[in-house]
Amino acid sequence: MKSTDTPARRPGPLDDLLVKVGRGDRDAFGQLYDRITPLLLSRRQIGGATPDEAADQVRAGLVRLWRDAPGYPPGSGAMAWIWHHSHP
Repeated sequence: MKSTDTPARRPGPLDDLLVKVGRGDRDAFGQLYDRITPLLLSRRQIGGATPDEAADQVRAGLVRLWRDAPGYPPGSGAMAWIWHHSHP
């Protein structure tokens, strides 16, 4: 590989879950929820939200994520996509 070549991004577990969520898989959504909710809550609180505000924001963001998941392009960076689509 040349120094200018970019290595191919390999899909990870979050990528797989997002694809399944996009197909309406509620179990996959539950697994995704369990994995990302603590991170999303802490990011909101670091940003200045109270715990209650953070919970409300994350809840609304997860609804958007469920709605938008069918448009997730596999292999494009699951965490960045999650952050973008779950952010108010």
